[in-house]
Amino acid sequence: MHWNTYHFENEFKIIYDKAVSAYEKIARSTRVRMHPSQKHKSVLRTFMVKNKFSIDKFAEHTLSRSDEASKRESKTEHEKESLTDGDKAIFYIKNFLGGVYHLTADEVFKDKKNEIYIIQESKNSTTSNLPSESDIKDGLFKLILFSNLDSLILNGKSVKFKTRLKLTGKIKGEISLPASKGQIDRFIKSNRTTFNQKKIDLIKILNNEAISNKIDILVCSN
Repeated sequence: MHWNTYHFENEFKIIYDKAVSAYEKIARSTRVRMHPSQKHKSVLRTFMVKNKFSIDKFAEHTLSRSDEASKRESKTEHEKESLTDGDKAIFYIKNFLGGVYHLTADEVFKDKKNEIYIIQESKNSTTSNLPSESDIKDGLFKLILFSNLDSLILNGKSVKFKTRLKLTGKIKGEISLPASKGQIDRFIKSNRTTFNQKKIDLIKILNNEAISNKIDILVCSN
């Protein structure tokens, strides 16, 4: 944090000005109209206090943009999501240093016993048996963050929660990870006509991820 603060305060304006000048040079050399430089410079001025870069002003500006982006995302559905279990939700996450982050989860819903909230990231493939590895990594990354929340507050009250990654595609049957070796072997056998070795290895890797990071992973048909 101290390293970032020092470089933001002492170098951000210099680098920003160089970037604006580079855009102007590109526009002249390519004869392609770019976004007006004055607009970029006016944004920079919103970060300045007494001609010095202010991290507080920067945070004030970027957090409002982040909040707006999370609200837009909460209303958007993608082909790579198969949302059937719950509603999209917005999280306001605060760390111990006072930083605030606005994130969305694909679905939030209560479990069958109505006792605990499930924060779920959903990844879907319309053409394959499993979503792409990059989509799976994206879902895992967000859930590792959610699973490490110290507490979750809803309407002023602390609520119990757990995290789950749901992977849907052209699958026969389903499996909930973490699972035993026998359960994994039976699931792989039922999908042997469409699972190559890479997909088999991926299921086993995901089982280890579920154990290590305390995340539930559901693999099922879309």
